[in-house]
Amino acid sequence: MFLKIFSFELKYWVKNPLFYIYIGSLFAISVLAMGSSAGLFDSVTVTRSSIAYINSAFSLTGFINGFSILGFFLVPSIVGGTIVKDYTSNTSNVLYSFPFTKVDYLIAKYLSGLVITILVLLSIALGALVGGYMPGTNPELSGPFRLFNYIQPYLIYVIPNLIFFSAVVFGVVTFSRNLASGFVAIIALLLLQGVAETVIGNLDDKELGALLDPFGGGAFTYYTEYWTVSEQNENLLPFEGYVIYNRLIWGGLGLLVYLAVFSVF
Repeated sequence: MFLKIFSFELKYWVKNPLFYIYIGSLFAISVLAMGSSAGLFDSVTVTRSSIAYINSAFSLTGFINGFSILGFFLVPSIVGGTIVKDYTSNTSNVLYSFPFTKVDYLIAKYLSGLVITILVLLSIALGALVGGYMPGTNPELSGPFRLFNYIQPYLIYVIPNLIFFSAVVFGVVTFSRNLASGFVAIIALLLLQGVAETVIGNLDDKELGALLDPFGGGAFTYYTEYWTVSEQNENLLPFEGYVIYNRLIWGGLGLLVYLAVFSVF
């Protein structure tokens, strides 16, 4: 039954026009933003003497993480929507009469929403790729093409962050049965993130700050703060020490939230 529920939710979203509107919107914004960074709209030739390549892993991490925040506002609609529509359509009582377990239902609902959200957020990287190589951009601002530069930010930052945020939103929407509460939860989490950044910026203990940042930015800065421009252009993202600890801490918290939802549901 897990696969049936999971595949049903994926098919629902693939047929839903909102799925393509979300992808198209993020893609268009990313294309324009990266094209602008690549000198598409500059009347004067730009050089890269003091900045990193726009397609380096270092630069793309900031770009993709920044725009993924916009994508987090889609989490209530997608992840929360997978379960709230059972109540808004008044089908929950009938649905619960079918022979599936709580494990099948909750995991399928959550994972299907998570997969769809990841697919939507991948349009940011695709937009960055297209925008960085559009005709009229300055080739001096781009380095050698490496596909992994576009993938690594998702593996280390975007997807782990999404797991934490979506688990919280899924729990809030599941028990409130209201999508609006999911948007309130997202705003509250982002406000907490802003407070955390302020507190971490004032800490003398950078190791502690690297662990406390929910987005992982503190851990990223811990290893890259003193990189030269050459290192920013050539190095892959650091995945060691405090980066790993940070990802385990916040990914683990997301898992605990989901387990709490599961135990109470």
